Amino acid sequence: AFEERVRALKASTDQARAIVEASPDDDGAMNEALMRLTQQMTFDLLMQLNVDPETIEFPKLVRAISDMNRSSVALKKYRDEMREKVAAAA
Repeated sequence: AFEERVRALKASTDQARAIVEASPDDDGAMNEALMRLTQQMTFDLLMQLNVDPETIEFPKLVRAISDMNRSSVALKKYRDEMREKVAAAA
């Protein structure tokens, strides 16, 4: 089951990479969609793993989630800055 999940994750990653390469996106919408997909996949994986609360390293898990959220905020800030630059140039 684990190897199946790894294969599915690799396939999803390859597909996302192909989409990004085929559709350049200055606005960051693709990156935001990929971030949301990653967050959803992480949540789904955690739900499927039936993790034993006694063995999981919650600080590492929380840090990973925090890093994803920080990345999402930075992406939104960058998108807003680019929109302002485009509006100013127009």
